[in-house]
Amino acid sequence: MRAARLSDTLTIIDDELRTNEIFYSMSLLNQVQWKSGTILTLLTLLALGCQQTLPPIEPSPFQGVTLQISSPPALVQLVREQSRAWASRHQATVEVRPSPHAEQPNATADVWIVPPASVPQWAAAGQLVSVPEPLRERGSSYNWPGLLPLYREQLLIWDKQPVALPLVGESPVCVYRSDWFEDAKLRKKFRDWSSQRNQGGELRPPTSWEEFASLAEFFRDQHPSGQPRPSLPPLPADEAALDRLFYQVAAPYARRGIRLDEERGVNPLADIFAFYYDLKTGAPRLATPGFVAALHLLVRLQACRPQGSSSQPEKHFLDGESALTIADASILMEAQKRPQLRDRVGVTTVPGSTTYFTFNGEEKSLIEGINRVPYLGGAGWLAVVPTSSRAQAAAWDLLADLTGPTRSLLIAQEPRYGGGPTREEQLRRDRWDSFDLDFRRASALKEAINRAVLQHGIRNPVICLRIPDQARHRTILDAGLRRVLLDKADPRTTLEEVTRAWADLDLKRSSGTLLTDYRISLGLSRE
Repeated sequence: MRAARLSDTLTIIDDELRTNEIFYSMSLLNQVQWKSGTILTLLTLLALGCQQTLPPIEPSPFQGVTLQISSPPALVQLVREQSRAWASRHQATVEVRPSPHAEQPNATADVWIVPPASVPQWAAAGQLVSVPEPLRERGSSYNWPGLLPLYREQLLIWDKQPVALPLVGESPVCVYRSDWFEDAKLRKKFRDWSSQRNQGGELRPPTSWEEFASLAEFFRDQHPSGQPRPSLPPLPADEAALDRLFYQVAAPYARRGIRLDEERGVNPLADIFAFYYDLKTGAPRLATPGFVAALHLLVRLQACRPQGSSSQPEKHFLDGESALTIADASILMEAQKRPQLRDRVGVTTVPGSTTYFTFNGEEKSLIEGINRVPYLGGAGWLAVVPTSSRAQAAAWDLLADLTGPTRSLLIAQEPRYGGGPTREEQLRRDRWDSFDLDFRRASALKEAINRAVLQHGIRNPVICLRIPDQARHRTILDAGLRRVLLDKADPRTTLEEVTRAWADLDLKRSSGTLLTDYRISLGLSRE
């Protein structure tokens, strides 16, 4: 029936053209409901003299294919919505199935959506298909060079081979109650309070973790409610979230940021890249002074939190209880929905540190400025195609659409999923309307995310631990952190215990494997 209707329409158009009523025939064209690609075929026919029959339309090579995607529950709706266009265009089916455990995707799925840190466990075992070469070719519409360096040079790569594509980026920021910071009475109280502690200074957003802790202590003692109350959200119950928080604090203490304009070859490789492990010996470094200092700071912050932990720590801030916190940009959209918080939340970059520790453990104080070393890869989502996929070509074609320049921009503009960029052009955009912020706050948000993931100005931001068995290492660290923060264990002693547990775990590997994997995870050569 559809073919008959299309034939009748062409006959009408041809008759009208023969009587030179061109404008009327074009009007009829606009009234036809075209399927994708059909209008181009019709216009070509008109240019050739409007033949009476249509050539057969080439069927998609993926027509009738059913793709199964294993997705974390939080992204199921996003993937379903954004894959509809591809499915319609190819007359294929995309089934999105939630996987409750992000690091244990459905083994029978054609596409896995997983955290960046978990990719190496499958890549090292040869269970992932490499990204097709056409997507990486210069001049390709996918624009591989347009991906953020964080992805194209590190998180998507294992042993020099690209094995993943970025679906959702990360957007770490520091948010604070701007109405409290601007309150005249609170500003005076802060001056008096800080003078009594021989600190001095004005009430302003933090630039260092030391300032962050002081602000948390001030708002705990001088809470706007009139009574001392927790000024920070509770400790996150999620293992990965606590892991990320610890490393966000530890990064500027345990590593000096090497500026891009510093002369290459002057700094030893250990000073540039060593963090979790010693690059020469393969020994864990979690008990070194930088990490110990970071955990001591977290102990200070813990005294400003409610007791226990929470699966939704950001709720404390959104309920109007917290003075400040570290979160992803999506919290701003949620805050704007709350009448008591609307246009009352400020945003700035994640703090750095006024001191840092060298590789040898020597403490250094900065005369001026802040040692800012972003911790990246602890959030966001990557898409991979397992070797067990029965429709690998279709899977990569779908992922090229989802993570390509056009659709990835739509995803990055959606705050519900973090608002994190995956491409440089997404950071250069002028419009951030989806966060519902005024111009000043939108500009501050853009600047904060930009400085975290791209324009941080250093060569050595800290990347999440990416060795194949990182999950077991994280579990050991998580248990140690909770002993310190919830049960008041000693920070140094506990980190020494964690270090020994890591070393014991690493001994179970074959000789030299750990160090090789660690170097590969950093993008270095095997030797």
